[in-house]
Amino acid sequence: MRKTFKNIAAALAAVMTLSAVSVTAFADEPAASEVQESAYLSGGWSVNDGELAMSRNPEAKAAFKKATAGLTGVNYKPVAVLGSQVVAGMNYAILCRSTVVYPGARPEWKIMYIYADLNGNASIIGISPVYLGYTGDETDDENTENDVMTGVANPWTAYETVEEAAKAAGVDIKAPEKLGKHSISYIQSMKGLVDIRYTKGDNVITVRKGNGTDDISGDYTEYKSVTEKEINGNTVTLKGNGKGVKAAVWTDGKNSFAVLSKTALTEKFMENIIGSVS
Repeated sequence: MRKTFKNIAAALAAVMTLSAVSVTAFADEPAASEVQESAYLSGGWSVNDGELAMSRNPEAKAAFKKATAGLTGVNYKPVAVLGSQVVAGMNYAILCRSTVVYPGARPEWKIMYIYADLNGNASIIGISPVYLGYTGDETDDENTENDVMTGVANPWTAYETVEEAAKAAGVDIKAPEKLGKHSISYIQSMKGLVDIRYTKGDNVITVRKGNGTDDISGDYTEYKSVTEKEINGNTVTLKGNGKGVKAAVWTDGKNSFAVLSKTALTEKFMENIIGSVS
């Protein structure tokens, strides 16, 4: 018989296939050096290197509650938010202690994948086993041989140019080659959505455009300050925590836009970025 010993970290790495680079902020004119509690990452999976407890991740907690409402047959107790993935909405990987509902059932560890869309809905899109060690049961050993640890496929595809990404996504986007001293470092798209990253050293700013008028930011942070301002003929929602702007979202009636920064930017600098994208 084959014995398998996999710890949670190894299982997470295998399942989530973390290949994307986490996004940090860029700020030619930063208003503050505050850091968001949960780092923003566009595309790929971002390992949660902060507070793992469900109570510290209210968005993931709310998505789990909605996705598992009415679920019968197995009890899933969420233990930790392992990571997240920005899509047209948000994916979460949540470590759960699962127990089949019958007397004497033995608990198991599972990674539950939940998708939360932009309309407040949530659903389970996958559940993967986590093997922590050999249990001594023949049946478990057979299952170990046959089970394949699979994660959620990354919906993003990387491209060399904005034009290629826009064509593949079906999105007409115009974006500058540089934002201040930041140059394009990564371009990706999925159906109906283009995502561009500008980098200067360790600092990155992400610009998005998508078809339709829904919020495409994938940012569920509860900001202290949320205001609206007319910029270039559009009503733009500016978000921050009282010192500068960390996020901006708007629509022109046909398309949606988003700009996100981990470090707060001055409102003037954010306006310049907004004016450079169409």
